[in-house]
Amino acid sequence: LFRSMERILAAADRASSGAPLADHETEAALKDSDSAVRYWAVMGILIRGAAVVEHWRAKLEAALQDDSPYVRIAASETLGRYGSDQEATAALTVLVDLADSVKHGTYVALHALNAIDATGNRAAPFKAKIAGLPTVDPKSPSRVNREYATNLVKWLGTKL
Repeated sequence: LFRSMERILAAADRASSGAPLADHETEAALKDSDSAVRYWAVMGILIRGAAVVEHWRAKLEAALQDDSPYVRIAASETLGRYGSDQEATAALTVLVDLADSVKHGTYVALHALNAIDATGNRAAPFKAKIAGLPTVDPKSPSRVNREYATNLVKWLGTKL
């Protein structure tokens, strides 16, 4: 557990430091067995913007298939914001699927809805699908189902 936590903290520190990403460290982090390390590797790319996304495009596309929904969300937000129109469409397809509270749980859905919001007008073609998303997971505790997802879906409906 300690070694995993060290890797996670190191990946988070690299991602948020603002320093240029080292290719070998980012490559290793994107392949790490711990999904939190992979998540922070993708977040490091997202934080640095379009120029860095271009360099990591193929790896981000591969991350759309990651086992972890949180890695998929981070990769989808990155490509949704900085990818080509085709990549943004693929990314938003992933995000809209993950934004289904019943299918993926409220925590994943909230994360996906926030990522959809971050993609701005690129999500406009998905407005009807977003509006139709179930926003209450009957398996989630009531404290989680306090209209957060419902409010985000409504917000996106007015924004898009």
